[in-house]
Amino acid sequence: MKRRWAFCLALVFAVVAFCLQFWSVGGYITAKKQLTEDFIRHVETGNPVAEALLQRSEVVSKAGMPVAVTSILCLFLSHRRREPAWRWPVGLLLCLYGYFLVGPV
Repeated sequence: MKRRWAFCLALVFAVVAFCLQFWSVGGYITAKKQLTEDFIRHVETGNPVAEALLQRSEVVSKAGMPVAVTSILCLFLSHRRREPAWRWPVGLLLCLYGYFLVGPV
């Protein structure tokens, strides 16, 4: 396991980035739903809770980007060191992260 430290770091960073982005998308959807309900009910004042949730969602989404880049760098380092590991789980998590980052939400 000591030989695979770069792969293990890449996997941990990919999981963290995916979880941050998944949580960000969930917060975004919840905030948009609250704002839509307020629009349908013709509420004149803004919803500070929904706006704060949108802002938090955006911050968390932007915080996941350096984590994902670090994961990619660790994965590249693992490849260069020729560590015996399956790299497709990290690639799959990073692809899902990218999909949620620019996806249809």
